[in-house]
Amino acid sequence: MDNPIAYGYFEKDSLKGFVEGFYEKWNRRFRISNIIIFDNDLRGKGIGKMLLDQIKIDAKKSGARMVVLETQSYNYKAISFYEKNGFEIIGFDLFAYSNSDIKNHNIRIEMGLRIDEYGKRLC
Repeated sequence: MDNPIAYGYFEKDSLKGFVEGFYEKWNRRFRISNIIIFDNDLRGKGIGKMLLDQIKIDAKKSGARMVVLETQSYNYKAISFYEKNGFEIIGFDLFAYSNSDIKNHNIRIEMGLRIDEYGKRLC
């Protein structure tokens, strides 16, 4: 991971959420490695979108051709959030976490957002 980027959302001196990611030079993709809002009461208030929008700006600046991230198949709220923000499902890994993933209904989902050649499609 070269030159990771992170942004946080603070209230007073308390970190309430953050996003982090990095540019994958070998395939020109920007990978969001983590995004979280810690307090459930703050979810759905636009903080995640604000953090996501900010890191998408860095993805565009990096020269990435797309932004990618991972989530789990049972995390319906995350999948819905990413889809509302322009991401689509681009792949699956049936055994990313254990050899029982399929049986446990816990499949890794890769989601991506293409950035066209002119960087217009981000949101």
